[in-house]
Amino acid sequence: MQGRRKVSSVADLFGIQGQSRRQSASSWLHPARGATVFAAKRLLGLAAVLLVISFGTFSLLAIAPGDPAQLLLGTRQQSPAVIHAVRHEYHLDRPFLVQYGIWLQHALHFDFGRSIRTQDPVWSDISSRYGPVGRFVISATCSLGPSPTT
Repeated sequence: MQGRRKVSSVADLFGIQGQSRRQSASSWLHPARGATVFAAKRLLGLAAVLLVISFGTFSLLAIAPGDPAQLLLGTRQQSPAVIHAVRHEYHLDRPFLVQYGIWLQHALHFDFGRSIRTQDPVWSDISSRYGPVGRFVISATCSLGPSPTT
């Protein structure tokens, strides 16, 4: 059979050309470097996805019908001075990208403002519910058990 070629290594078997068969000294001296690079890439990807999702959500809220200041104040009629003060307090009188920049800066510092309903800091509301939810997730995960083999 003339069409068969001799296979002398795995690289020849899979047709890997141009790659060294020996590992470089840095790869076997520092095996965790590959894991570190992988983790760094995953974290950068996560940050990019979160940034895109937050921008999309912020954009949808900005184009929602109605005046956000009037929605914050409720259904009763307010004076223009009160509406202006609410717009200034929540930075609604600024351009859209400036509003997003202010929100993002606060979000990166875990400052999500105050709840409209309770007037408590939003982060304290989130963190107070984190314990019970975390315990539920852990118990649900542990109760799954191993998957059946087929």
